[in-house]
Amino acid sequence: MQTAFIPSEAQPLPEAAPSPLSPRETEIARMVTRGLTNKEIAQVLDISPWTVSAHLRRVYTKLGICRRGAMSHALAELS
Repeated sequence: MQTAFIPSEAQPLPEAAPSPLSPRETEIARMVTRGLTNKEIAQVLDISPWTVSAHLRRVYTKLGICRRGAMSHALAELS
């Protein structure tokens, strides 16, 4: 007959690692995965396309990717 294992000390659950992306970078990255262009993202967020490009450059660097097509896979790995 087996007995249940009862730890002597309660171990806290590991916390989820924080996302390396800022909330704005995450928002823009998700829009990219839905197929929006930089110009469309800029219009939705009421920012310039240059600002969208700047955010995406940081996202690419943080996620270690170099193409828009890799964005979905990289974001899925963060979740």
